[in-house]
Amino acid sequence: MKRLLPLLLLTLFVGSSLAFSSPQEEKTYRLILEVDGMTETKGDLLIAIYNKEESYPKQAFKYETAPVDSLIKHVTLILPEGQYVISLFHDANGNKKLDQGEYGIPLEKYGFSNNARGQMGLPAFKDAAFLLKSDSKQYITVH
Repeated sequence: MKRLLPLLLLTLFVGSSLAFSSPQEEKTYRLILEVDGMTETKGDLLIAIYNKEESYPKQAFKYETAPVDSLIKHVTLILPEGQYVISLFHDANGNKKLDQGEYGIPLEKYGFSNNARGQMGLPAFKDAAFLLKSDSKQYITVH
């Protein structure tokens, strides 16, 4: 029994230290968005970043905001390796929502990664998705 107790304590210590150890650091990469097509330098770009097809377009993985201070805007994002879809719009009037007209047609300029366009709605996840596995750039033209 005397020999079993130190072994049991050692096992508990090693097991508990593994349970509380920090997960391995995720690799992160720089994604530069170059957004053009804006016609005025006011308001903000509101950016939604999706990393799962199941959550697109209901719940973004991450949201970012960048002031529109030039007609071509560069935004740098730091993201872990993975597959993403970027959706953004130019909130020119600053009301934090995509203004829509009759039949839900957007009144503010918007765009998606890969410059994907939908037929009578949002583009499919697979059309706008890209794999981030190194520092890279996405060019998005808002319409």
